[in-house]
Amino acid sequence: MSSDDSHDLPTAAGSPRARAADTVVDEPADARAPSDASDAPDVAARPREVTVKGYGERYDVRRELGAGGMGVVRLAYDTAIGREVAVKVMLDDAAQRQMARDRFLREAQVQAQLEHPGIVPVYDLGVTPDGRPYFSMKRVRGTTLQAALEGLRSKDPDAEARFGRGKLLSVVERVFETMAYAHSRGVVHRDLKPANIMLGDFGEVSVLDWGIAKLRSDTDLSDPTTGEDELIPEYTVPGSVVGTAGYMSPEQAAGQEVDARADVYTLGAMLFEVITRTPLHRGSAGDRMRSTLEGVDARPSARVDEDVPAELDAICERAAKRDPRQRHADASEMLAELRAFLHGARVSELRREVAGQHAEAARLSLAGKPSATETTRVAALRELGAAAVLDPDNPEMIRMIEQLLEPEPASGELPEDVSRELEDGRRSLASRAAGRSALAYTAALLAIPILLWMGVRLWGVLGALASLLAFAAIGATVMWRSRRATGTTAALSLPFAFATVSLLSTLFAPFFLVPGLAVSTAVAFMVSVRAGWKMRGMINTFAGLAVGVPWLLAELDVIPRTYRFVDGTIQLLPNLVEFPAMPTEVLVIFTSLFVVYIPTTLVGRAVEELRRAERRRVLQSQRLRSMLPGAR
Repeated sequence: MSSDDSHDLPTAAGSPRARAADTVVDEPADARAPSDASDAPDVAARPREVTVKGYGERYDVRRELGAGGMGVVRLAYDTAIGREVAVKVMLDDAAQRQMARDRFLREAQVQAQLEHPGIVPVYDLGVTPDGRPYFSMKRVRGTTLQAALEGLRSKDPDAEARFGRGKLLSVVERVFETMAYAHSRGVVHRDLKPANIMLGDFGEVSVLDWGIAKLRSDTDLSDPTTGEDELIPEYTVPGSVVGTAGYMSPEQAAGQEVDARADVYTLGAMLFEVITRTPLHRGSAGDRMRSTLEGVDARPSARVDEDVPAELDAICERAAKRDPRQRHADASEMLAELRAFLHGARVSELRREVAGQHAEAARLSLAGKPSATETTRVAALRELGAAAVLDPDNPEMIRMIEQLLEPEPASGELPEDVSRELEDGRRSLASRAAGRSALAYTAALLAIPILLWMGVRLWGVLGALASLLAFAAIGATVMWRSRRATGTTAALSLPFAFATVSLLSTLFAPFFLVPGLAVSTAVAFMVSVRAGWKMRGMINTFAGLAVGVPWLLAELDVIPRTYRFVDGTIQLLPNLVEFPAMPTEVLVIFTSLFVVYIPTTLVGRAVEELRRAERRRVLQSQRLRSMLPGAR
């Protein structure tokens, strides 16, 4: 906002310039009494004419600050006290009319007797040497609410920085406080508008221009200096129209009798304008008057696309009802509703602020650490967890949680309790795999009687094969029953398992059935123990040796050959056993079924375990995300 938007204003009637054209003050020329004599001005109770002199002697007038309909406001130096003040002096023409003099004096007395921080205090009341009334008051510096709103409407960067919605809602709260006090004293302002709200440079909020204020006939506003219960009467004749088009209430625009609910309507219109940055009633003065009388949707949410809290919608809508009986009774009711909303909003803001502090702590713990350790990651998650409790919809915080939850730790470091839990899971899985392996080795032992049926040639090899199968079956059973199977024990059993596969090459050569058994055994080991890259390399090595070593030994004539090529065909040579037709066919069928079903059963059970683990992980992840409504 430019420096030109700053004002140096007293509580003069209107702005420093002449009252705007859309401000309507339609007074009867002759002040004739209405038909109801009880509402007529009480001449006897008219504000006392002041006779105190001293204007020229006490005040050193320096420059004019502004002019209104009845007076001019000048900056002066109070030589008695030693401070700058604003002095409002009646214009010559206005001072000649008794009703104008009465209104001027009443403005000074009302403003002086409404002692509230939101109302500029009056210091002195007197007459100039030429007989014109004047009063001095505190000099007010700052910017009007109207100037602030105009800056926001024009997207002025300074205005947007100084006057956010939260700041202006606090301003409206202060205005509601001031008017709640005035209404409690029986005073109706009747010309509230953004131009009459001054925002000081240090948080002050002042309600200006009490020149057309209306007083209850039963007001307790009295002269506090004398203790007399002398009433200040109402001088606005019912039937006249006073106020500003677009801000006055429907009954005010219709020239009807008004009470505090007329100010309630105006306060609602001001709150609407603060939220939407647009006036409730728009267009020319005539258009605004028609809109006021016909009614308009006063919900801010109906005017702007951004989200507007339902509580603010409700306050504005109720305050702008055409029927005064449907509005808040006075400003104190509006204040209570606004404070209830602001309290919740301030608590939410505090929660967001504390959540932001936790999120910032998480960011700092991860800053400059492309591969954060698990300890750092857990610390950051704890901070973000605290932030999530306070502000679960914060998108940046949710994104950080997702990033920390998804990847594995780059360094491989895990907390001790996590490592222990993972190791327990591996032991459980390896133990169950050992039980299934025991069944597989036991089933393989059923081939020994078939080999005996075929006729044994190499009893030593058959004995070694039977011993390895029996040893593997017993060892797997022990690991299963003791539940002590680990990745280490599985690694120790690798040589025995693949040595058994290798010995079968003495039966049908290394290229028939043996590769299938080696692959199936390797896959079963990898899945059962959740093999890492080192373990996978070891398993693949043993699988390759199970096929390659017998072939190499046969090529080197270390062991008898089990196959030969004859006239474009390959012949299997009896080595371990004879090849009679019936038992050989039975053995081939048995080993083929073993190769097909035993490994697939082992792998299938392991895959089922992995599937269940994946389901648990996804379910847990979904439940975690459900705690964060903004997560994808």
